[in-house]
Amino acid sequence: MHIALATAVLLPACSDYELNVDPDAFPGDTAAHTGVDTIDFDRCEDGYYALYYNLPADHPDMEQEITGLRPGDLPGNHDWWDAEWFSYTQVDPGLDYGNDWWPLDEGLAGDPHYFAVHWIAFLDMSVDGTVSFELGSDDDSWAFIDHVLIADLGGIHAVEETTFELELTQGVHRLDLYMAERHTSQSGFWFRWLSDALDFYACP
Repeated sequence: MHIALATAVLLPACSDYELNVDPDAFPGDTAAHTGVDTIDFDRCEDGYYALYYNLPADHPDMEQEITGLRPGDLPGNHDWWDAEWFSYTQVDPGLDYGNDWWPLDEGLAGDPHYFAVHWIAFLDMSVDGTVSFELGSDDDSWAFIDHVLIADLGGIHAVEETTFELELTQGVHRLDLYMAERHTSQSGFWFRWLSDALDFYACP
C-alpha cells in the first residue's frame, strides 16, 4: 500500500548534537540531550548506528490482533526499546531489508520473531535543499528528523510503505528510525533515500 504524506516545513540545522546516545531516550525527550559535543564526521562511519532489541514471546504487545495501520501511536509509548531487551549494536551501511527479514536468533523462546530496532544517523546537508525518502515496514515503524515525526507506519500490519519530501537547511540534522516486529507471519523493513542532496553518518 502506498501512502502519500504532506510535505513538512523547513527544518533548520542544529549546531550541536550529542555523540553518546541514550538507547532508552526518544525524540522529544530532553533527557537525551545532555551532550554538547559538535559532530566530528571524521569519527563517524557511513551508514546508520543501530540498536537491536530481542523482545520476549510472552510480551503482551506480541501476537495481538492484526489491526492494520494505527497512526497516532509513538515509539515512546512502548517499552520495546528498554535496556532489559537490548541485544547488540552495529553500524548498518544501508537499510534495504525487503519483506523477509529476521535479524535476531539468539536461542530465546520465540526467536527469530519479535524484535525492535532503533537506528540513528546524522545528515550532513551541504546546501539548503529538498530531500525525499521511502519508508516501508511490517510491522510498526516511525521516522523522525530533528525530533519531529515525519512518517508514521505504526500498528500490526502487512507490508506498508510511504514516501515523504521535506526541505532541510544547510548543516547537520538528526534522523531517528524505529521499527518493531510483533507477529510470526512476516517481517520487513526498508528506508531508501530518493534524493542525493545529503550524506549520512553513524556516529556512536
